[in-house]
Amino acid sequence: MENHTDHHTHMHADQHHAPVSPSSDTPSEFWLGLEDYEGSAEFKKLAENEFLTSPLKSEDGKDGVARRDFLKLMGASLALATTSCVRRPAQKIIPYAQAPKEITPGEANFYASSWFDGIEGYGVVVKTLEGRPIKMEGNPLHPVNKGGLTARAHAEILALYDPDRLKGPVRNLVNKTRTNKETIKTTWAVADEKVLAQFAKGGVAILTGYISSPSTRAMIDDFSSTFGGARHYHWDPMGLDAVAEGSRRSYGRAVVPRYRLNQAKMVVSVDADMIGTYISPAEFGKMISEGRRPGANMMRMVAFESNVSLTGLNADDRIRIKPSQQLDVVLGLIYEVGVNLAKHPVALSARHRTFLDGYKDIALALGMEPALFKKIAAQLWENRGQSLVIAGGLPTLTNEAVDLQVAVNMLNSILDNDGATVDHANGYDFISSSDPNQPNEMASLMKDMSDGKVQTLIIHGVNPVYAFGDSAAFAAAAAKVAMVISTANWNDETASLADFVLPSGLSMEAWGDHEFKPGVYSIQQPTITPLHDSRSFEESLFAWASAAPKAPTKLASLGSWYEYVRNTWRTQVMPKAGANSFDDLWLEALHSGIVDTAKGRGAGGARALASDALNVQPRAKQSGY
Repeated sequence: MENHTDHHTHMHADQHHAPVSPSSDTPSEFWLGLEDYEGSAEFKKLAENEFLTSPLKSEDGKDGVARRDFLKLMGASLALATTSCVRRPAQKIIPYAQAPKEITPGEANFYASSWFDGIEGYGVVVKTLEGRPIKMEGNPLHPVNKGGLTARAHAEILALYDPDRLKGPVRNLVNKTRTNKETIKTTWAVADEKVLAQFAKGGVAILTGYISSPSTRAMIDDFSSTFGGARHYHWDPMGLDAVAEGSRRSYGRAVVPRYRLNQAKMVVSVDADMIGTYISPAEFGKMISEGRRPGANMMRMVAFESNVSLTGLNADDRIRIKPSQQLDVVLGLIYEVGVNLAKHPVALSARHRTFLDGYKDIALALGMEPALFKKIAAQLWENRGQSLVIAGGLPTLTNEAVDLQVAVNMLNSILDNDGATVDHANGYDFISSSDPNQPNEMASLMKDMSDGKVQTLIIHGVNPVYAFGDSAAFAAAAAKVAMVISTANWNDETASLADFVLPSGLSMEAWGDHEFKPGVYSIQQPTITPLHDSRSFEESLFAWASAAPKAPTKLASLGSWYEYVRNTWRTQVMPKAGANSFDDLWLEALHSGIVDTAKGRGAGGARALASDALNVQPRAKQSGY
């Protein structure tokens, strides 16, 4: 390829000497342009006055103009530096690695906090420069992610400064079908007045993702009791409802277990992208890297998947399947392990043998060598108690999603993995906080909306019009609700059908807490005051409940959401931590980001598997996949 720099700076390179400017006796190799090359008198004059508008030019004393310009520039710089560069929250927060001190220009401070998005939650360290967050990294002291962090968590910084964020509360003028006709700005005072008037009519419902915060759960309970028993519905777009329901059917308790991948020597994944997107990728990635260190005990990984994933690309064997074959894979492994190798009584029972026999040659239907399938089953059995089978993620959200989870539970129980590599004692308990009699809460909410039982719907942290499978049915049911309120920071697909969109801000702009793992409490402290006119979801609930005629006395005595969080730690966390001084406990939480009261907790031991949990119809034929 031609080097353009050499072409222009050595115009006569074939003569083996540098060209000479026609107007100068001094050789030159570089020019600012053709005028410089030609050495015209006009160019020389312009060059001498290149910095004509400089406030420090040598002729400043003659006309005084430059001096005034200089003073204007300095005054503007001082004003900007003192009014817009430092946006620190009013409450005291503690730097992660050093004692509190004033901001020093050019010197970064670090603050321990938390990040949570649906199910994925980690301890983080936020780097701030002159009062503004500029980077987020994993907290190495946090027992969940141990310093790891995913791309989605890193992107929180981009979301914080996103120019498309709502700058304040807005009102959507929607028609009867909740089609957004116009969006207009409003104020918190106007919105609160309209919302409180609507609450007085009853029928209040809240739709959120899973809540990991003990303070938020308590605030929702206080809000619910204030407004006539408002019902709280949970919905998870990533399909963990199926995992929780599968656990309930298999063992009697709805919980998403915590998988101890670092203690497994043989791992089989069925469309579960543990490294990329499934449940807790940063945590799983740390465990897998620990277990796959080269050596005699190196973990072996096998991935059956219908999509290309990071887990499949890092597996020892990757077998392509169709989504319709996910359950077939697990049932085939149950036949090989439970019937042929373990001769497990559950697998050999009459009700299970009626359909398990139909999967003895499933490898042929999967398009793989039967010998490899049998080898995988044999390795699972050889490493029983130290193996693990995981299925889940968006590709598994089929009409067999719950049956798939039940089959996985059965296989892990046959392999003695339950209570060992399947840690149900430290699982995601906030998943099972929903009503056990209503496993599908989205279906229950849509029915209540259609029946006119919901007069006001508050939607926080989820976007069902975009992510729910039957989004049209959800929108149609929401059209029968008198008022829909969204706390989204963008006027997204769901927010656009809401009457009010009241932005709740991001985690770096509000106080909060989390319990990602039972007994491990994480603090969320703001590192900047809200950049826009936003108010956190919890602050809105606090404000509405405090303004109600029958407001709880607890809210009046605390006075703010910040004090509400502190009260939760005083009454719930402090007794478990065995601390003598709440102030010392609080300062330690702000400094380190966590208070761990679950050290040494085991996996809970094996659970009794329900013999009638798996109810799958036998395949008519092994062809037609």
